[in-house]
Amino acid sequence: MFFIWASASAPSFVSSWYRMLLLSFASCLALICPVEIMFIVDSSEKVKSLLFERQKQFIMRFSTKLTQLHLTGWRLRLRLAALQYSSTVSVEHNFRDWQDLDVFQSRVTAMTFIGHGSYSVYAITNATQVFRRETSSSSLRVVLLMTDGTDHPRSPSAVMAAAEAKQHNIRIFTIMLSGLSSDPVSLPIGAKLRSIASPPPQQHVFSLTDSHLDDRLFNELVSHDGQTCNRCCGLKCKESPLELVFVIDSSESVGPGNFELVKDFVNALIDQLSVSRTASRIGVLLYSHVDMVVVSLQQQSSQDDIKAAVRKMPYLGEGTFTGSAIHRAKQLFHASGPGVRKVAVVLTDGQADPRDVMQFEETATEAHAKGIEMFVIGVMNKTDPLYKDFQAEMNVIASDPNEEHVYLIDEFSALPSKKNNVIIFLTGIMLLTVGRLGML
Repeated sequence: MFFIWASASAPSFVSSWYRMLLLSFASCLALICPVEIMFIVDSSEKVKSLLFERQKQFIMRFSTKLTQLHLTGWRLRLRLAALQYSSTVSVEHNFRDWQDLDVFQSRVTAMTFIGHGSYSVYAITNATQVFRRETSSSSLRVVLLMTDGTDHPRSPSAVMAAAEAKQHNIRIFTIMLSGLSSDPVSLPIGAKLRSIASPPPQQHVFSLTDSHLDDRLFNELVSHDGQTCNRCCGLKCKESPLELVFVIDSSESVGPGNFELVKDFVNALIDQLSVSRTASRIGVLLYSHVDMVVVSLQQQSSQDDIKAAVRKMPYLGEGTFTGSAIHRAKQLFHASGPGVRKVAVVLTDGQADPRDVMQFEETATEAHAKGIEMFVIGVMNKTDPLYKDFQAEMNVIASDPNEEHVYLIDEFSALPSKKNNVIIFLTGIMLLTVGRLGML
């Protein structure tokens, strides 16, 4: 796994960022379990505006109730999304846009009725795409599909689309809008709802007219999520040891002041890891126009030894040969045993130097092929004329999907609104490793 941090400086961000990381590490006994829930609203002509508003009211109530979701032993990272559908689909709030409940509910309140034909297949297909682009496959993925159960005669099969969604570990609940029965499974239209919903249908098919809908659905989520967190997220607590390589940019554009801040950040992370041959092994690679192995994975160094080596690293202050650095980092993992979790944290100030004989496109592709997952954290203002080229380079270096592996920040002193998502995601990765090592 590679993290690539593209930097361009301001002390306040780095210090506050690693303080937040350390605070999260301190709570590592409560492992993070990501929960992603999407509300799908039927906005077709058959629904009429009254039922459309009732769906929005349900989302407002239930999204508030979801903030009470709690699982013993787990720290939940909840994100919500919403889309509405008719003959077209409108994504009203993405997972990647998640900031807080107020922002989400304001988007729901602003939704306007479409009022054309009903094509739930498009809603399910689009929802699946959003989950795949914006969430991790290890997340708890949940769809709450509201529907009157009747699609346009020319609509493709919603059941087939639902089957595809389920293959991507998306759990589907169907919520019927019409009918007074509190047991929608028994209705004739229930056969289609059962086919769309996840099994067993008694736990996944509901009615909007059920006065106990909120409580029943919430209890079902609590029961399922608790089991799934232990089964899916919990598996990460028993995986093999971690091998972590820091690849640190010491080029001219980083600057000596920021280079010292990078050292502080790296050492703060090293403080939180259990360094040993059976737990985590740490390597450090410094680069500019040349690369230098500061600590190899084969050295049996203590935490203090590694931190001292980092503190003594010289500032090189020339070109940014990122391609060569990735190639050299890949070589450090050559002695890794089967199943070892390979992680590299690359800290760089941006675009690779064209004078580098090792092209970053080729070395990144080779690293991917060797099972090294690559993350990018880049800092560049969107008004910079090189921003698009910078973003494209980061996307090439990072693993797919880019939405999970690329984090671009305008500047250190004024983080974008999604900074918390970046920090939570990154600390979640490290917390799962730290938690795992503590349980071995």
